[in-house]
Amino acid sequence: MGEKSLIVRIPSVIMKINEDAIYKAFLRGYFDADGCVYFERNPQEKYGEFKKTHHYYPRATLSSVSKDLVKDVEQILKTTGFRFYTREWVPLKAREHKNYVITIVDSEQLKVWMKEIGSSNPVHISKSNVWKKIWVLSTKNYA
Repeated sequence: MGEKSLIVRIPSVIMKINEDAIYKAFLRGYFDADGCVYFERNPQEKYGEFKKTHHYYPRATLSSVSKDLVKDVEQILKTTGFRFYTREWVPLKAREHKNYVITIVDSEQLKVWMKEIGSSNPVHISKSNVWKKIWVLSTKNYA
């Protein structure tokens, strides 16, 4: 909250160290605080009924109102080999700030994320565990 949140960045000591273990520890903390795991469905005709009706496709997101923080996180994600995209979210209310959202896409990336970065957030952990069960169903019986 506050104006400082608009200019916050990753501390320069973390950015300069260029060590995967430090980067991943930072990403884990940031994900636990300002991240989200959610699932989408795909209603396109070419997919089976399961994929049209169930939210099975995983996404992990990180967000901030600080454009500089998001650029720093993007640099770390590139260094650690994650595939992602970034988008701007413009609020409808004038008093809210623009938000920048980084999205980690596809099931393989989520598996790698949870293995290498992980989470201490019980909500992220339980969503990931539920997704593993849904993924098994969608690939075995309903593809």
